[in-house]
Amino acid sequence: MEPRMAFTVRSGLILVCLTMLPFFPAKVHSNRHVQPGRMISTCCSTASNATIRQPVDACFEQMGNSSPYCKIHAYILTNENNAWCVDPRAPWLEQRLKRLEKRGISCQIIVN
Repeated sequence: MEPRMAFTVRSGLILVCLTMLPFFPAKVHSNRHVQPGRMISTCCSTASNATIRQPVDACFEQMGNSSPYCKIHAYILTNENNAWCVDPRAPWLEQRLKRLEKRGISCQIIVN
């Protein structure tokens, strides 16, 4: 009979956290305050498909391979306090971008 690995509460919590990780929005890594209508100096190294339910007042598009550090294509949705990296293939994104356009908010392309 082969020995079994003991299942602990800690290993269970780690498994749950790793399983849920893809469902959390990827946040932009930046120490700069984001203001609507202004270009931001940041980049996304990861992006998420998770729906952003918070109000958004600015949008940026990071093109893939635009610099050695910004290798992915992502949309960056922002408000006064937060910025989220969104995968361009997120099923809800197209509709959200249309709603932003109706409010006069269009995505600015980030050139790094």
